[in-house]
Amino acid sequence: MYSIPGYLTHYYEKGNIRLQNICNYDDDEAQAILTNLSESGQRTWLHRGYLEERRAVEAWL
Repeated sequence: MYSIPGYLTHYYEKGNIRLQNICNYDDDEAQAILTNLSESGQRTWLHRGYLEERRAVEAWL
């Protein structure tokens, strides 16, 4: 069983508005943002299907 973490980490690209939700963007723009993050090497946890999973979780919440 997992517990709820006591902290939240939010990453954002320098120069962009902070705390933007990736799900607020349309599919093409959101995927472009995720592709740029993934290719930068800074977000190695991003995987194929992340956006679809993220949208499903947010819809469930």
